[in-house]
Amino acid sequence: RELRFVNGTIEHKLLVESDLFGPDTAVTVENFFYEGEVDGGGLIREHRQRDVIFKAWKRLGMRDDDIGVLSDADETPTRDFLRAVQICDIPQLRVEEQDCHSPKLVVSSMVFEG
Repeated sequence: RELRFVNGTIEHKLLVESDLFGPDTAVTVENFFYEGEVDGGGLIREHRQRDVIFKAWKRLGMRDDDIGVLSDADETPTRDFLRAVQICDIPQLRVEEQDCHSPKLVVSSMVFEG
């Protein structure tokens, strides 16, 4: 399928230059794809994608108080939830207590279908 948000497209321009995430938030789009054979099971491709994302976050200067959201499109948290994560004391996210073996917060919400 055709890649979206490629540099030079209107989609890329709107995402990167629209201040959608606030005037002080730099937006970076990196396309990752690997269509070759994958050894090791069905989640290897997902792990490779996540590895690329984590390296990009580090390269772009992610700090301890930044929030990185890694989710499927149907699992995107609300802006209110993300703000609460920034300002509330959540034990699982305390830097001084984090061992990086489970550096995540599992999010669940109500699902409405209709």
